[in-house]
Amino acid sequence: MRKGKIYTALIIASILFFVIILEIKLNSRFEKKPSRALICIDWENLTSIHVNTTKGNLHFLKTEGVWYIVSDKRYRADENKMQGLINSLSVLEKNKEIDDPNPDYKKYNLDKPPVVLKLISGTEELLFKFGVKTAVGEEVYVMIPGDEKIYLTNAYILFRFFWSFDQYRDKRVLNYDPEKIVRINISYGAMGDRPDVELIKSGNRWGVITPELNNSIPADMEYVN
Repeated sequence: MRKGKIYTALIIASILFFVIILEIKLNSRFEKKPSRALICIDWENLTSIHVNTTKGNLHFLKTEGVWYIVSDKRYRADENKMQGLINSLSVLEKNKEIDDPNPDYKKYNLDKPPVVLKLISGTEELLFKFGVKTAVGEEVYVMIPGDEKIYLTNAYILFRFFWSFDQYRDKRVLNYDPEKIVRINISYGAMGDRPDVELIKSGNRWGVITPELNNSIPADMEYVN
């Protein structure tokens, strides 16, 4: 009987020990670790991006949810390319800190950086300096606001900094939301004897209006799209 109680006590103690160890491991796994993000800013309220490089300067300004390139006048920026730039910036990390208490900024080309990035979100303004790439070329030296240290981050971001004004400009002739279009009229006028075309949208389908029948027939969606 006594041995049975001892065995029971040992089993309970083992279970408790296992639970305690498991809890310690889980806590250490989910404990908050210092952020490795290179850029800590409110991305939702980002309204201005300045990119100054050795090849020229670009200024992007967000107004009423739309990004523009500010030059002699405002030009609408390509939405996909702007989103690509912002996404690329938001995932940059401090890959490594350069272990040098008194760094020679000239050595890393940070005394006269080839790229200076300024971001404005609300009342927050951050300035980043990007220097030379590493010998292998996969990382670039960078300095962040309020920190005299030098870090390494992924160099893939550089190609977006050196895109030209024309590469970022929205080249579409018409800017519209295709989902909101419900009617299309194409008139050839004096261009030929082809009849005018009128398309109308009902639900998710398009139809061709036929005046002769005073009705519409289903349109070929490949041509409509």
